[in-house]
Amino acid sequence: MVTFTFTNNSDSPTAFMDGAVPILVRAFQGNTELDSATINGDDTDAANSQKEIPAGSSVQIHWAYKLADKSDVKIEAVTSDSSGDDVILDSKTASVN
Repeated sequence: MVTFTFTNNSDSPTAFMDGAVPILVRAFQGNTELDSATINGDDTDAANSQKEIPAGSSVQIHWAYKLADKSDVKIEAVTSDSSGDDVILDSKTASVN
């Protein structure tokens, strides 16, 4: 489970997954991209990714992934530029607990 905070730094209300400027949260172990996971019966706050957040406000989002093994996980928040190339907004490496 990855927990992160989305802060709306724009001048108008927007959602993390608003579609206008799509942001993906990808996780990797080694060179393998991990599949996202659904945790039944657990409030993971994934719905927060679609809520409209007022300008200047923040919301916490939890995202789950299926791990391949016990190695460290690299997490990237990625968008794309006008030519379609990936732009990494933030990247962190986390140990598996």
